[in-house]
Amino acid sequence: QNRLVDAIGVLSPTIAIRALSMAAANTDFAGHRRFLEQAEAYRYALVQRLNRMEAKNVSYADDIAEDAGADRRKRIAADNWQHMPDFAFVAPSAAALATAALPGIIILGLWLAVATMLLTRVTRRLGARQ
Repeated sequence: QNRLVDAIGVLSPTIAIRALSMAAANTDFAGHRRFLEQAEAYRYALVQRLNRMEAKNVSYADDIAEDAGADRRKRIAADNWQHMPDFAFVAPSAAALATAALPGIIILGLWLAVATMLLTRVTRRLGARQ
């Protein structure tokens, strides 16, 4: 779908500008995908860390116990959450964003060249008539 929209950008400068803008702002599909991959890696690492904490701090006997105090014994101390790293999205470099925007720049350049050529042609015709 994205390739199809990019191909239609050859026919419409509005679509080319949109693609260029989204690529430069990292809000295109590739940017969205990059965010999802980093978020999933963070989520997976967080779950693994929680699993290790439970394995280290909760005994099997407490884990399977069903007495009145079992839930309290299964809990991990709240201060463990202070040691959890925050999610930090690593944005692509400016060079990577510029490379992603390159197809849109080329298409807009072609549109500008065609418009300039047509404008020059019409201007010469108008100048010749006067």
